Amino acid sequence: MNDYFLKSKNLPYYILFLLTSLLIYMKFPGHMPFDSQGLYRQISKGVFLEGHSLTLGLFWSYLTLIYKGPGLIFLTNILMILISSIIGIGLHKKSLLKYWFAIIPFIPQVFVSIDEIMKDQVFTFGYGMLSMILCKKIYDRKKLKTVGCVAFFISLLYFTSVKYQARFILPIIVYVFMTVQFYNKGNIHKFIGTILLSFTIIFSIGIVNNCIVNKKGKPTYFWQYVKIYDLAGMSLHSDKVLVPKFLYAKENISIKDIQRKYRLNWEPLIKEEDSPFRQTQNDTERKELLKTWKKEVLSHPLAYLKHRGYIWVRGLMLGSPIKGYIGENYNHISWVKKYIFPLGSVGAFVFLMPFLLFFFCQNFINRHRYKQAQIGVFLQAMSLTLLGVLFVFSLAAVARYIYFSTYMFMLSVPFSIDVFLQNRKLRKKNN
Repeated sequence: MNDYFLKSKNLPYYILFLLTSLLIYMKFPGHMPFDSQGLYRQISKGVFLEGHSLTLGLFWSYLTLIYKGPGLIFLTNILMILISSIIGIGLHKKSLLKYWFAIIPFIPQVFVSIDEIMKDQVFTFGYGMLSMILCKKIYDRKKLKTVGCVAFFISLLYFTSVKYQARFILPIIVYVFMTVQFYNKGNIHKFIGTILLSFTIIFSIGIVNNCIVNKKGKPTYFWQYVKIYDLAGMSLHSDKVLVPKFLYAKENISIKDIQRKYRLNWEPLIKEEDSPFRQTQNDTERKELLKTWKKEVLSHPLAYLKHRGYIWVRGLMLGSPIKGYIGENYNHISWVKKYIFPLGSVGAFVFLMPFLLFFFCQNFINRHRYKQAQIGVFLQAMSLTLLGVLFVFSLAAVARYIYFSTYMFMLSVPFSIDVFLQNRKLRKKNN
């Protein structure tokens, strides 16, 4: 039986297409959470505000000329997953591991949010597709042709622009691109090329975003919410209100006022009617806020780490998208709430973390021996980097923020297992 599954060339593709068809049937036209509903309203009015994914909104606005609603964005995401899985199957033709790529869309942590029309999913599936294209080039020892390079970087610019944190992952994928294109060149050439290309893409994103905002809206300085949120969290851990007084929503603000509104997201502190703080109103206030944030982080480093650690551990590492999905959709059913809901905790990223760290160390040690190990390091480095970046920049503790890290880990699993099996085979041979 194993031989049949091993030798079957087309069966994993059939399974993949069958499951993808089922997925489209179940999930089309996709689900728009609150943020996406706001972006879609902007699209309808032709107005784009800073703080949303401007390029995603612009691309979506063109798609709505063909089909209203989120349907075409959803199908675009599914297409990118399909391309990634097809490449993965092709790279494991002689191994049962090829079936892993056939079922990736239905792995619980991937499936639960696969239909959400959010910048997190667009960024995740876009980077996943581009990464798998590079993985195939690593296997084949072939370069991208000129047309392929242009298409690759236009796509990379778009997928990077939809989510702010993507720019911190960008140098990793650019470095792998440089390695593929200039395999025989020294590392110094690749590093210089990586720096130049990464800055070019980030600079280009700034120009594109400014053009969209300046034409159709006004800036909201979204970064300010991170700073106010940090200062509020640090206030609780230092027992002293550290937010500048000019941002008070009423005359006097106490620690109890902050504690009453402190959540795993920033909105209750600033956006609600009874929030203790308000957003900045002019450049002077924004400069003073940034100055205060820098000063207080240096003065209260432990308070800052406790605040950030709480968000990172409680919301990102222990947060489960599966549990959230059950709670949102079926928690009104008593037996689901009692017996099924607690099982959702198993989907938390903390349970994947030991495997991610083990595989990354294994792949890093073997990166010069196996191509699979190089690919594993590449995919897992992106996963780990986002986790580190979110410790500093996360505005909320939402499981979807690390959807990218989850998906990249899932893509890396077959390559990592392949390295593990090859090492075990080598040890047996040597003994």
